[in-house]
Amino acid sequence: MRGLGSRRLVDALADWGLHEWSSRLGRPAPPAAEAALTGVNTALYYRAPYVARMLSVLSEQPAEQCLTVEFDVEDARHLHIADGRRLETWTDAILLSKDDLWVRERVPDPTPVVGPLICTGLSTPEGISVPVIIFDGWHRAAVWVAHGRAGNRYAMRADIFVVQATPPLPNPLQP
Repeated sequence: MRGLGSRRLVDALADWGLHEWSSRLGRPAPPAAEAALTGVNTALYYRAPYVARMLSVLSEQPAEQCLTVEFDVEDARHLHIADGRRLETWTDAILLSKDDLWVRERVPDPTPVVGPLICTGLSTPEGISVPVIIFDGWHRAAVWVAHGRAGNRYAMRADIFVVQATPPLPNPLQP
């Protein structure tokens, strides 16, 4: 994991919401003057349970509340998704599933998937400890892992909300 710098939490929320706005909701880009507000509103409305879990354990240090990083595919072993499973385990399951065509259709295409993933990471004096938990971007991350396994290796960008405790998850983290 390579640190690329810090960013404002509101900017990460805005980008997350704008991704939801254009991809999941299929809406056209809002006017530039309204983009940030539209993004934040969308993230808070459509991803409220995740946002609430993340914010409930957010770092008390405002300057360190959100970091932008790049993961190499080797870092995937340190990533979990927000239901507690390892990213690699979830990738295997989704590739075998008949329910999710989006991932399976993109794996043969060598075009890199684009982040950022939205994650949390536990703050320690040494930096961010593992595991890092992905709250948004599970499908993109699965394609990234599958690409890496096939030899198509590239970095994946992530915004990490720096937290003081592991956010509440439905299941305990699996080793």
